[in-house]
Amino acid sequence: EGNIAGALGRVTGLSVVGSGYVYVRGLGDRYSLALLNGLPLPSPEPLKRVVPLDLFPSSVIASSLVQKSYSANYPGEFGGGVINLTTKAVPRDPFLSISFGMSGDSETTGNLGYTYYGSKADWTGFDNGQRDIPPALSAFFASGDRISSGTVNTSAIAAQLITGRNSAVQRWQNLPPNFSGSISGAKSWDIGSVNLGVIAAAGYSNRWSSRQPHQQRSLSADLSTIESDFLGLNTDNRSVLNGLLGLGLEFGENKIRMTNVYVHDTVKQARLSTGRQNQTAVDYMRQNTGWYERQLFSTQAVGEFKLGSDISLDLRGSYANSKRKAPYEIYFEYLRTNSAADPLGQFFVNRLNNGNGGDARVTFSDLNEDLWSAGADLSWKAAEGITLTSGAAFTDTQRTSSRRQFQFLAPGICEGVPTVVSSCLPSGVTLLRPDYLLAPSVVDTFKISLVESDEGNPAFLAKLRNLAGYGKFNWQIVDTLNLDAGVRYEWAKLSVDPIQVFKIPGAATTGALQKKAYWLPAATVTWEFKPQMQFRISGSKTIARPQFRELINQPYYDPESNREYRGNPLLIDSQLYNGEARFEWYFASQQRFSVAGFFKKIDNPIEAFLNSSFITSYANAPSAKLYGAEVEVQKQFELAE
Repeated sequence: EGNIAGALGRVTGLSVVGSGYVYVRGLGDRYSLALLNGLPLPSPEPLKRVVPLDLFPSSVIASSLVQKSYSANYPGEFGGGVINLTTKAVPRDPFLSISFGMSGDSETTGNLGYTYYGSKADWTGFDNGQRDIPPALSAFFASGDRISSGTVNTSAIAAQLITGRNSAVQRWQNLPPNFSGSISGAKSWDIGSVNLGVIAAAGYSNRWSSRQPHQQRSLSADLSTIESDFLGLNTDNRSVLNGLLGLGLEFGENKIRMTNVYVHDTVKQARLSTGRQNQTAVDYMRQNTGWYERQLFSTQAVGEFKLGSDISLDLRGSYANSKRKAPYEIYFEYLRTNSAADPLGQFFVNRLNNGNGGDARVTFSDLNEDLWSAGADLSWKAAEGITLTSGAAFTDTQRTSSRRQFQFLAPGICEGVPTVVSSCLPSGVTLLRPDYLLAPSVVDTFKISLVESDEGNPAFLAKLRNLAGYGKFNWQIVDTLNLDAGVRYEWAKLSVDPIQVFKIPGAATTGALQKKAYWLPAATVTWEFKPQMQFRISGSKTIARPQFRELINQPYYDPESNREYRGNPLLIDSQLYNGEARFEWYFASQQRFSVAGFFKKIDNPIEAFLNSSFITSYANAPSAKLYGAEVEVQKQFELAE
C-alpha cells in the first residue's frame, strides 16, 4: 500500500473512515488512539482525536503495531485499541520515490458544484491575506468593549466584513478532477562506528467532494410532523500539504531517532440549500461559505539503549502544536413568501431582521493547542523466561479556543424610507445578493448594525496534565504457557475555564475542574496447546476522558457532518471493563485462521444527543455494554502454470 491507512485497512477489526481516519473495532473517534514512536500525535483537526494516517507514506514507516487488548505500558485512555507507528531510524537501502495521480468520482467530477472566489491562492490551502481580520473589527477586539454597551460603532465594523470575494456563491457546472503528488527518499552513511540516516517525505493533494444532504427536523415524539425540511448541495475543496523529516543514529545495539511532522489541511466549503419550515408555504434559501484551515507541527526524539545483555532503556519526548482557524464563516438566509398579497412574494428577499424576514451572520473562530509529552521504559530480563518492565509518562496539553459570532440587523424604522415587515430596507435593497446587500454604502445609508450572539462565552482555556507510572511482567511459565500482566497508575487534572475577553467581566459559563486517579490492571494469558495453535484470553480496566471540545460550552460547526455542536462542562470520565478471548491457528507460512470474541462494559459512557434547539451536545449515560466478534482467514493459492 502507498500509505499506512491503506495498509491498516487490511487488518481485521480496523476500518478506514473518510480521509484516512482509522477506527478500531468500529468504536469511532473517542476510542481509537494513534501513537508515533510511542508518543501521542494530536490530530491536525483539533475537533477530532484520531489522526488521518493516509498522511504517512508506508516507505518511511518501519513497523505498525495494532493492539486491541490493553496492556499497562500504553495510555489508560484505551477503548477499541491502539495503533503505534514506528518510523525508520536508519534505512538499510537508499531509495527515492516520486508519484503523481489524478482521480475522480461519478458524484462530483464533471458535475455541478458550488464555490466562491476567496483568493487566487486558495488552491494551495493557504490564504494570501484576503481573510485577515479587517481594521475596524481588529480594533474592536483589542478594545475589550461590549457591543451590548451601546458605545461601539458597529456600522463601521459591519461595512468591512462582507465582500464579493467571501460571500458570493458561484455555480461551477463541471467540477475539476482531483490531483496529488508525493516524493519520499532516504539515505544512510557510515561514520566510523556510527550509522547516520536521513529519511524525508512530502506530499500535496487537492480534492473536490460534493454531497447532497437532505435534512429534516421534528419536535414530535412520533416524528409525525416535520418542522424543517431542506435539501442542499455542499461542495468541499480540500487541500493537504504534509511533510516528514527524520534523522536516525545507530551505534551498536542503540538507536536514536528524531522525527518532525508537518501537516497543513484546509477545507474551502460552499453550501446552498432550499426548503420550508414550520409547515408554511414560505420557501427559504440558505447559503454558507467557509474556510477551515488546520495545521499540525510535531517534533520528537526517541532513544533505544541497551545497558548490558539483560537491561534496555527507552527514552522519548515530544512537542506538538495544532491550530484551527475558521475566519469568515458566513451564513445568509433569504425567504420567498409565495403570497399573492406580498408585492415581492415571488422573489427571495433578505430584510436582515433576525430571521423573521431574512438573516445574516459571520463567525470568526481560532484554536491553538500545545502538547508536551515525555516517557521512559526500563526492561530487565530478571531470569530465564521472566522480563520485568517499568515506566513513566507525562503529558501536558493546553488549548485556547475563541469564537466570535456577529449578526447583521437592519433598524426597524428609517426616516423617509417605507418600512416592510418591521425593516427599514427598501424593497429593491432586500433583493440584493449578499455582497451588495451589505456593501459599505448600504450599511452606511441604512445604519445596519451588529449584535454579538454569544457575549457570555467567547473564549476558553483548557488544560490537561497527566502523570502515569506502570509496572508489568512477562512470564513464560512453561514452553506452551505465557502470562503478561501489569498495572498502570494514572493521575490527571483537567480544567476548562472562560478567558476574560471584555474589560468588564460578565456572566460567563462556569468552568470545569476534574482531578482523578486510577489503577488500571491488565493481564493476558496465552496457551499454545498444539504447535501453531494458541488460545489467548485477556482482561483489563481502562478509561475514556471527555475531550476538550466536549467540555467547552461554546458552539462550533463541523463541516463534515453539517451540524452545530456545543460542549457540556458537566461530563465525567468513562470507565471500561474489557474482556477478550481469541483462537489462532498458523497452519502455514503467512497463512492463518483466527476467531475472537470481545466484551466491554462501560460505566458513564459519553453519548451525543440533540437538544430542543437542534444543537448536538454530550451527556453521560448510566452504562453501556458492547459485544463483538472477529473472524479472519488468510490462505494462499498457487496459480497453475
